Amino acid sequence: MVVSLRTVSRNDLLTFFGPDVMECVPDDGACIAGGAALSFYTGKAFHTDVDIFKLSSNYNAEYPLTDPSGVQIVWTTAQMVDELLQNFPLSITQIAIDLNSMQVVATDQWIATIASGVLYVDPSKFFSPRHCQNHLEKWLHRMFLFHRQYTVSIADGPSIEVITTEQIPRIVEEVVQRV
Repeated sequence: MVVSLRTVSRNDLLTFFGPDVMECVPDDGACIAGGAALSFYTGKAFHTDVDIFKLSSNYNAEYPLTDPSGVQIVWTTAQMVDELLQNFPLSITQIAIDLNSMQVVATDQWIATIASGVLYVDPSKFFSPRHCQNHLEKWLHRMFLFHRQYTVSIADGPSIEVITTEQIPRIVEEVVQRV
């Protein structure tokens, strides 16, 4: 289930992302999802790519087009933002700015992750072991921005308490083996 967190204005988005990013937004059926949406919502400015997802597209690829501004346009067959977010493998990235409704939305799992410090990981939703390794390692480090210690709950696998960054390589290895 996806919940609306708040309404935003185009001016809010222009101020945060800048005009170069906003010029890349398709005319309809698009959202900014994942890390960029999380950074916008929380105000925690950590380096992240800006992925703009074009919904209801016939062409489905991981990152088929990168604009000179660094924005990545991602075509997806997902019809709605909630469908897209529920297919993200990490609960901490299940947040988006729906550019049609101008709502910041997130899944129940995202809300639980922020509130409790339990990061849900579904290895079956990663494209490849490399995709898993790249994203998971980055997000395990970023979780420390939100919680001093947290738990990684792996779908059909163990839950691991994370207290230090030294644990991250072992956790990544555990998840990559399940992709």
